[in-house]
Amino acid sequence: MSFVRSCRAWRAVPLVFATLLAVACSSDSSTGPTTSQNARLIAHFDTLFNETADPNRSSAMLDIAQILAEGGPIATGTVMVNGVAERFNMTAELLVLDENGSPVDSQYTVAAWQDDGSDSIVVFNESAGFEAVLVGTPVGSGEFVGAGTPPLTLGAPGAACTSFLSVTPVDISAPTPVRCQTQTATVAFDAVTVAQGTWALPSQSVAGIRVETNIQPPPP
Repeated sequence: MSFVRSCRAWRAVPLVFATLLAVACSSDSSTGPTTSQNARLIAHFDTLFNETADPNRSSAMLDIAQILAEGGPIATGTVMVNGVAERFNMTAELLVLDENGSPVDSQYTVAAWQDDGSDSIVVFNESAGFEAVLVGTPVGSGEFVGAGTPPLTLGAPGAACTSFLSVTPVDISAPTPVRCQTQTATVAFDAVTVAQGTWALPSQSVAGIRVETNIQPPPP
């Protein structure tokens, strides 16, 4: 197991997965947005990303901007912080990697933030039997990584995503999808201790997207 920076920042993913994912990353798209909320938030989180020295907080901001760029919907949900239910803005993504037309790996991410993103941010991620929780707050940050498979029930894929890649700053790279569809999932992450606090995602329905992208086969 190797902990590397992929298109999704500071994720717990196998080295081969992250290497292949890097090949699929791009900000190019010919599809323009039809609404402005995502575009405004992408620009806002890009600014915060470039102004934030804390690597955990800046990585979480980049995560959010990347998912929004691909068309992630913006909703609200509940995050348990030190045992107390708090409301957060949320978006989510199932990223599926295809090799020669067949899925070979995937990772699921829920990104949540309070207010305009300059307050608390938490990113929950599951991939290949490992889970990671990345937390950034004004008073501290950190990351938990460990073996685990959070309960995840995926709904049926829905309508095509509204892509914002064409108006996304060049420093926010995101996979160019073969297809992208809206997808709601029911998911939960158990409490972990990060950044001098406990963080959990109680079981709930989260609106998100399913992004499928091609990768190059690994060298023989």
